[in-house]
Amino acid sequence: MLEKINLKTEIDKKAYKKTRDRMIPQLSALQRQVKSLGIPVMIIFEGWDAAGKGTLINELTVPLDPRSIIVHNSKHKLSDEEVNRPYLWRYWTKIPKKGQIVIWDESYYNLLAKQKQEGPGDRVLFQEANEFEKILADSGVVIIKFFIHISKKEQKRRFEELENNKATSWRVTKGDWAENKHYDTTLKRMDNLLEMTDNESAHWTVVEGTDNKFACVKVFDTVYRALSDAVARVGKAPAADHQPLIKAGDDPYRTPVLEGIDMDVAMDKAAYKEELAVCQEKLRLLEYEIYKRRIPVVLGFEGWDAGGKGGAIKRLCQNLDPRGYQVHPTAAPTQEDLDHNWLWRFWANIPSGATSPSSTGPGTAGSWWSPSRAFARRKSTTGPSPKSTALKSSSPTTARWS
Repeated sequence: MLEKINLKTEIDKKAYKKTRDRMIPQLSALQRQVKSLGIPVMIIFEGWDAAGKGTLINELTVPLDPRSIIVHNSKHKLSDEEVNRPYLWRYWTKIPKKGQIVIWDESYYNLLAKQKQEGPGDRVLFQEANEFEKILADSGVVIIKFFIHISKKEQKRRFEELENNKATSWRVTKGDWAENKHYDTTLKRMDNLLEMTDNESAHWTVVEGTDNKFACVKVFDTVYRALSDAVARVGKAPAADHQPLIKAGDDPYRTPVLEGIDMDVAMDKAAYKEELAVCQEKLRLLEYEIYKRRIPVVLGFEGWDAGGKGGAIKRLCQNLDPRGYQVHPTAAPTQEDLDHNWLWRFWANIPSGATSPSSTGPGTAGSWWSPSRAFARRKSTTGPSPKSTALKSSSPTTARWS
């Protein structure tokens, strides 16, 4: 795919200036419509080092209102808070809210594309990236993904130019030169990444980055088209008609579950107290074990109002070390919750503890988690105390928006 891209594509200065001057007010007007309609937007810039990602982000943000834009740099090392949580937690907690544009200067794809060796779990990780984007897109997030492409020769020229300038020489690292040295190997890996993660929810746009002027107008045009389509789609969409997720008759052949529960099952008080003490002691020992192994645990409680969820949680926690768990009651969503994808507030409370600082990143199978998979379990003897979380739901609520 990338080998077939014509990297000699360029635009003359006059045409560039004319196109740029025409599109700047159009993008500015579109941003106001995006904010007015409450459309969340996520723009990802990936590509080679020295390909010009930062310059393109700057060009794109200049004509826009900075109050509705947030730019994140994924090159920063994982914080202590991030390193002990699922890899995607870092990105879930920073998804755009209604009317906001979030731009990523490199994202969850970067480490996966540039890891030294391909792992057996790569396909699973690609799938999880696709699932993450589908969840966001289904809730109304517009996702635009750019890959800025330059040749090995051009990358080397830019590195040398930066190194020869005292003001910019610090920007070129040993890792940059290593990428240039292993350019062909990395190219194949990036090709595979683009192919595996080009999905219906978020297609890749490869930008020819040799000519900065051409790259700029291509980014402008792509963003303009994506936002225009989103504004037209949301503007014509009928008012949301919220219906129960499950209705009578949805599955007439299902096997009843709750109807088959024996509600008359009971224990005498003495046997109950004896068994409760035994179970609580087992839980206490298990809590120590998951602490030693750095295994995060999430417990979800659902059920009827007055069904006894609160009492069950109280008895569950009665003999546990209070430093090792948190209880999060799920009340009606706040306005901040409603402005994000409905899973956002649950991701914010995911417990920490599974991955040690020395074994982070998506390069190892099992270190990248998603809402569709069980938590990865990795042994570690370092890092802060893990948390086990009991989620109590007082009433089932669902927030969806488009």
